[in-house]
Amino acid sequence: MSEMTHQWCPKCNAMLPAHLERCPRCNANLKGGGAQMWRELFQIGGVIIAVAIIPLLIVIAVGLICINSMN
Repeated sequence: MSEMTHQWCPKCNAMLPAHLERCPRCNANLKGGGAQMWRELFQIGGVIIAVAIIPLLIVIAVGLICINSMN
């Protein structure tokens, strides 16, 4: 039951049998899809870091401006 019965084409999202190496619809390579997964995870990680760090930098900058304007 743990055997994969189908896979998805990374380019056109077609559902295909598990044994294919190329998508018959768009001719995309189906083997070695791990590189695309790592690329997507890197992009998601970058967005999460940007969402967390940019507001923090803004708060620090405003705080420094306020402290310097008091002196």
